[in-house]
Amino acid sequence: MSGPASVRTDAGLTVAGLTKAYGGTPALRGVDLAAAPGELLVVVGPSGSGKSTLLRLVASALALVLLALTAVIVAAQLLLLRRVSRVFTV
Repeated sequence: MSGPASVRTDAGLTVAGLTKAYGGTPALRGVDLAAAPGELLVVVGPSGSGKSTLLRLVASALALVLLALTAVIVAAQLLLLRRVSRVFTV
């Protein structure tokens, strides 16, 4: 199993329960982190500790959120266009 249990960006960034394994070998297990808007977060650790894996998973989750929001916006725009196209003239 991989990926964050939850990712929130409404009050900065919060990640809870992040887990990632490669072939049954855990790379990350139950990672929690939070950063307030404007706050600088630094990830430090020795080689092989999962820093890049952590950043990749968080970036992937945020990309999925942005993709979903884009789909919602496009769907809303299409609905609005359909309503506008039904303007009747006398």
